[in-house]
Amino acid sequence: MVRFSPKFSIGIKIFGIATSMLVFLVVIVGINYDRIKKVNNELIDLSKYSTPLTTHLNTINIRVLKQQIHLERILQLYESEPVNWPQIEQEFAEFEQQGKRVDEEVDSAIALSYDALSHAKLIRDIIQVARLKPLLYNLEEEHQEFHNRGLQIIQSLQTGNSTLINFLENELQEEEEQFNRQIQGVFQELGIFIQDSARNADREERAILNLNIILISLATGFGILSAFTLTAGLVNPLKKLIGSTKEVEGGNLDIQVAIASGDEIETLADAFNLMVEEIKEKEQIQNTFGQYVDPRIVENLIQQKSKQSFGEKQNVTVFFSDVVGFTAISEMLAPEGLVKLLNQYFYPCCRTDRTL
Repeated sequence: MVRFSPKFSIGIKIFGIATSMLVFLVVIVGINYDRIKKVNNELIDLSKYSTPLTTHLNTINIRVLKQQIHLERILQLYESEPVNWPQIEQEFAEFEQQGKRVDEEVDSAIALSYDALSHAKLIRDIIQVARLKPLLYNLEEEHQEFHNRGLQIIQSLQTGNSTLINFLENELQEEEEQFNRQIQGVFQELGIFIQDSARNADREERAILNLNIILISLATGFGILSAFTLTAGLVNPLKKLIGSTKEVEGGNLDIQVAIASGDEIETLADAFNLMVEEIKEKEQIQNTFGQYVDPRIVENLIQQKSKQSFGEKQNVTVFFSDVVGFTAISEMLAPEGLVKLLNQYFYPCCRTDRTL
């Protein structure tokens, strides 16, 4: 029996493939967005926090060097004769001014580290910034020690205590070396942070590129496979139907098309099979009744199968005949033999192509 409602129509199959491709693209875009967001966070941390921190540290280092220069000038001025007090006061003011600016730069760097820590999106960046914060605080303490030691030396120069001056100068040298080691440690830690962030950004970019190649290849393969499957699912059944139609046209009514595609083509195949069965039934009816009734009458009855008929007037010739010994002959022959005998009997008489 024909099924007039397919399980999955061709439209649904095409829509399903198109929807699958769209979902695939959405997944690709989502994955790319997540990876690009990580790269963007790395670049933000570099541009917004790491680079400004480096700038602050360079400025701090330069200003501390200037402080050292002004302090050296003060020492030289005290040793010269006569003592140039206005020049000493000017150098001392510059020493104090540079010290204040160093403190401002250190405070800005610490505030920037807090800001970076609160806005960092990646775990490794949070850990790295957390390691920088105590180094900045230590740097602040080291500078304060250096500044205080410089002030003590200046005060000792004013009192003329040469023994204390020599002692303080040795301590000042140690403070300078300690500060230099401290700031170099911060530079090194920050450099590692910048290098790691740059490498991570580059690695993420390469991963995005490789992932895009893989996902695009998968999407392309899926699209080609889906198109091939859908095309084969449409073309091959249609070829079967065309071939079966030619078989029926050649008189082969035993042909049946087996298609299980679950769409309109399967429905068409079921309808084709039903049509062939009906044609075959009509042929069987025509062949069966044609053995007893004029084939023209049988054909007329088949054509008027769907019409209600109560008979009609026809000009006919009726022939009545008796066969001598028919009863005895019929008792001796099988039904098929009897029909064959009667056909041979009627054929020369009636001159028609019909047989019983």
